[in-house]
Amino acid sequence: MIVLSLHVTIADQARIIFCEPQLVGVPKAPLQALPVMAKFRVEIGAMLVKATFQSVGAHNLNRGPKGTGASSTCDGQVQGGDWCNKSQSNCEAGCGGRWCSKTSGGGGGSKCTGCSWDNGANCPDQWCNGSQSNCKVCTGTWFGGGSKCTGCSWDNGANCPDQWCNGSQSNCNICTGTWFGGGGQPPTPTPPTPGPPSGNPPTSTPGSTPGQLTMWSDSPSAVVGGSCEYAQKTSTAKSNAWLSPYITSGNYCAVSEDLFQGGAACGRCYSVSYDGSSATDPGRAGNAVVQVVNSGAGGSNHFDCFIDGFRKITSASTGIFPVKFSHVSCQGVAPPTAVILDGNNAWFVKVLFAGGTTGVASAKIRIGGKSFSLSRLSGATFSANTNGAQGQASFEVTYDNGSTITIGGCFGGAWPVATSSVCA
Repeated sequence: MIVLSLHVTIADQARIIFCEPQLVGVPKAPLQALPVMAKFRVEIGAMLVKATFQSVGAHNLNRGPKGTGASSTCDGQVQGGDWCNKSQSNCEAGCGGRWCSKTSGGGGGSKCTGCSWDNGANCPDQWCNGSQSNCKVCTGTWFGGGSKCTGCSWDNGANCPDQWCNGSQSNCNICTGTWFGGGGQPPTPTPPTPGPPSGNPPTSTPGSTPGQLTMWSDSPSAVVGGSCEYAQKTSTAKSNAWLSPYITSGNYCAVSEDLFQGGAACGRCYSVSYDGSSATDPGRAGNAVVQVVNSGAGGSNHFDCFIDGFRKITSASTGIFPVKFSHVSCQGVAPPTAVILDGNNAWFVKVLFAGGTTGVASAKIRIGGKSFSLSRLSGATFSANTNGAQGQASFEVTYDNGSTITIGGCFGGAWPVATSSVCA
């Protein structure tokens, strides 16, 4: 088996395709598009082949940060294989590059400022150039000049790692960083239309309470065992239309007991933000709104989130990250819904409350004109002794924001009803 070992640097969200390499004894074949920034080992056959992409003659192929010839600035970086660099027609028509003179852009004899893989001749990647820590993630060598960064920093100006936060002082304030604007007035921010064009803008205003974030699980079935009981088989046996978009999109978490509050936090949403500061694993500043579905995170102010939400906040897959958080209203959720978890019983009821924009504080059930207070059993479930009552059933639900709603007209006027029956 031949292994082609490549060191490839690719701008965030860009895709670069290296054109047909000329390898002795190996059929020509385009390498796959490489969508992330890393070291790659491309397996092609039975031995290790070192491949270098060099210019031929006075010109060479170059692609810009978007992986196209049109975005190239002829920065001196040689890309593509020998065939792509053989002629202008090969470069432009066959390989989608720009035909650059060796003397156009780049080079110049001086070292670049940023992250380099050729001893400072070129620093081609914008994100890698953002800070020495970014460069370390990109496995490059840092040529940083030793001065403070210009932009938004969380380490006294040593690094300004996030492109969106660096856009303006107001952006930096949202990101809870310190502005290093070069000594003068920071640039006037341009209002996003409708959002910042690049980087990792927060999806909501970052919170103010410090906390800790870890990764709970990457198994979609993890939520089924959550102590809020939203996704258990009995809860969803007849309908799951009330499951929140936070659950269906993987933006959900377990929390520590101080936040869970015996189940009162079930259904609450939190804006959780990471500012790019030091953590156990490399990451990038980000933000997500997540919903509480489980307890048991341990410690205090601790969010243990499903992999999808964790990645949105940190751009990582594991690790312990310092975050800030705040309680926010859930958006795009189903209307308040009651699901009967212990049915066909006129003397006792267990009910799950889901939907709504926040957690449930208290609830009552009214059956045939009689009202019974429901006590929290666990998580988002409540129970009551109903003394054999029969007739029309409805629910009065009070949320932790003080609002009260009535879920009425339930079950066609009959009570008791079967397990997993739903009223919304």
